[in-house]
Amino acid sequence: MKTIIYTSKRIIPTTDREKSVIKSWKSYWGDFGRFEKDGQSIYLIQGIWSGYKSSQRQIVHLDHVSKYSFSKADPYYLSTVEFSDQTTMELTILKVSREEILEQNLSRKLGCTELIQKVIKSNLTTYRI
Repeated sequence: MKTIIYTSKRIIPTTDREKSVIKSWKSYWGDFGRFEKDGQSIYLIQGIWSGYKSSQRQIVHLDHVSKYSFSKADPYYLSTVEFSDQTTMELTILKVSREEILEQNLSRKLGCTELIQKVIKSNLTTYRI
């Protein structure tokens, strides 16, 4: 059984996995605490690659995005990237808390950053490469 200790909104990691997740977010982790203290939400952009078969489906990108960029329901579908090899990457915006980041082991992943920035700027629901 996993135990997370909360002390006046300060999160104390109790496992190596939790410490690893917090470390992957580096300076953002402190910002997340300030966001929650001020009543603001934490938004993450998540890219899930379809793989060549369903067992290969995986998160390839997970990063923080500005609260001013997105304010819709959770999760908010952003776009689908279609690759020439017939695979896809679905981009969604997640509204999460620090506790959810730890409970779901959401480590920061920076794959496809430039591609995702192009997709966001394009405002297309389907982006083909």
